Amino acid sequence: MPIIKFNPPYKHLYQKPAFCGPCCVQMVLFRRGLWVDQEEIALELNTGILKKNVYHYAMPQRIVNGKIKTKIGVSLKSFDTHLNEIFKKYNLALHAKEYNISQVSNPKEFIVKNITEDNDIIVDFWLRQEKPRKIEVGHYVLISKVDTDSNMLTICDPDSDAKNSWKIDINELIDLMNKKWDGNERGFIIIKKLL
Repeated sequence: MPIIKFNPPYKHLYQKPAFCGPCCVQMVLFRRGLWVDQEEIALELNTGILKKNVYHYAMPQRIVNGKIKTKIGVSLKSFDTHLNEIFKKYNLALHAKEYNISQVSNPKEFIVKNITEDNDIIVDFWLRQEKPRKIEVGHYVLISKVDTDSNMLTICDPDSDAKNSWKIDINELIDLMNKKWDGNERGFIIIKKLL
């Protein structure tokens, strides 16, 4: 079985500024039958926004200093802790666990296993984008499919400036999790059902 994918698939949603992580969580919850506004998720995840973007949000959000790019959005370090609090709040039988890329000895096997077990995979990686504007930041996306023959992943991307679905080689994605890009090791958030 060369292509392994989620069923049901993700319903693509677009993020508000700095809300790639909250939007990924929103898509995960929606796939599992629950609608939660990404602004509410962002508050629970302790997401940081820039003051200049306040007008994008209906709910007051946590404002951060934009001079330190890693303070914008959600930190991988505390993502799973905050996410598990959301699951408790909504009485969901789900559990999130964060894995730095250095903790995953065989990324392809890790991805295949989690998709096969219907565990959602949120990915934190270093985004280098030249068009439509040059940006270099950490970014969260979902893995929606893997082709085990070609090692290509299909990504569900909440960024409104990107295609909502695109492909990347597993090895390239793993390289973009390396701390060489900005000093932060990146990785995965796995969301699984509790038995």
